[in-house]
Amino acid sequence: MSTLYILQNQHGYFLRKKSQGRENLDEKVTGHNRTSEWVDGQDLRLLFRTIHKDEAINRQFEVSAQDVDLRISIKEYPINAHKHPNIPQDRLPPPLLDHV
Repeated sequence: MSTLYILQNQHGYFLRKKSQGRENLDEKVTGHNRTSEWVDGQDLRLLFRTIHKDEAINRQFEVSAQDVDLRISIKEYPINAHKHPNIPQDRLPPPLLDHV
């Protein structure tokens, strides 16, 4: 069975994958580049994920370097039928109020 690696912060939230054009739009609107965003995992399509552990380690380092207060761990989950990480419900954090 194949596995996926995802990143989770100390509050239990998961790193959102980068969406093309989103960073540039944020920079134009707010004047800064939102390089990492955290989601509650209710929509698995939004999660940063990779099959390569070294890629997960690199991304962990990049995000941690931007915010030294973050504590990020790499989690390994099996791939479900939809090619998303199969995260048990009891491992999901409380839902965020401001879903994107």
